[in-house]
Amino acid sequence: MSKPSSSKISELKIHSRKTAPRLKSGIRYWRSDITRQLHIGSRFSNFLLPNQIGSIELEPALASLADGKLQNSSNVQDLISVLIDLSLIDLEETEINYRYGNEESRNIAASIRRSVAQESFLSRIKIEADGITRTPKLKDGGVRKVLERREFAIAIYGSGRIAFALLGTLIAAGFDLAEIAENVEVLGKDVIGGCVSKKDIGLVARLKKNELLSESSLYPEPLKVLKGADLIISIGRPLPEVQLTWNRERIPQLFIDFDSSGEARIGPYVEPGSSACYNCVNLAESEGGIPSLSTLKGSLPKHDLDVTAAVATFCAGTLALAVTQIADTGKSDLYEKSALYSTLNYLEPQITSWERSPRCGCNWN
Repeated sequence: MSKPSSSKISELKIHSRKTAPRLKSGIRYWRSDITRQLHIGSRFSNFLLPNQIGSIELEPALASLADGKLQNSSNVQDLISVLIDLSLIDLEETEINYRYGNEESRNIAASIRRSVAQESFLSRIKIEADGITRTPKLKDGGVRKVLERREFAIAIYGSGRIAFALLGTLIAAGFDLAEIAENVEVLGKDVIGGCVSKKDIGLVARLKKNELLSESSLYPEPLKVLKGADLIISIGRPLPEVQLTWNRERIPQLFIDFDSSGEARIGPYVEPGSSACYNCVNLAESEGGIPSLSTLKGSLPKHDLDVTAAVATFCAGTLALAVTQIADTGKSDLYEKSALYSTLNYLEPQITSWERSPRCGCNWN
């Protein structure tokens, strides 16, 4: 994924070491009560296994793997290879260090005695890591990727319910360098519960971010780092000159747009120079007969138009998942695609694919 040049002072020192093979967190194995076949995975996503691979009886071997006590011999390599391909085992351990003020404790997961604050920090880190642990090629349960979120900078352009709900969700997930780029305030219409309440009305975005960092950050204290954005999230239509700057600086972009309170379109994810840009989308819409905003007549949206509380919260969660995928892998399921969600049919989003337009300047270089 392309990134802009930036001034950066890193505080991250992440240490990993190899360990004995161990089943990933949340991975279970069982025999079906009906077929007696051996399954491995989760209740909702699992695989069938044979009773034996080579000379290895699988059920006893899985019991040893669950405890991290399987002897790593030549006889078990075929089993290990199968489980690696299925992203079901870990082979490394990453230290989770706790730092607050002058207090610094290394590898608190291995500590017998932990403070209440350390226990809370460790639990939240592990929950986030468990959520991505089955991502292909992760060998440490996802811990390193979660810790690296601290240095992934996100600039949110736009305001309203989605912006503030998204900011709170990203900070709680470990993206401390997320911010609303423009000087906007929390308005009365932005109240949706959760991280935005009535007491926040009139608070400027910078102060709201500081409050969220203090109350919701995954980490005990903020990371002192200066860098440019790794990702732009644009809520609504950006100005052409602003979009041109993003493209010129090669900053990846993720778009979300809405035209009524009950629907929102998430995507596309844009990598400048290699994918359809937002202007390509506009040109394709025009060629497809979708009217421009200036030609719309009838009941015009008011200046305070926004999405419902449920749609805002849903979009914030969906965008946070997309950001996590981008930060972890440099790729996105929304690359040159968008998903239109509606309160009338939220289980079946309308997926649209986009291509670079020969009429767009981004395709002339």
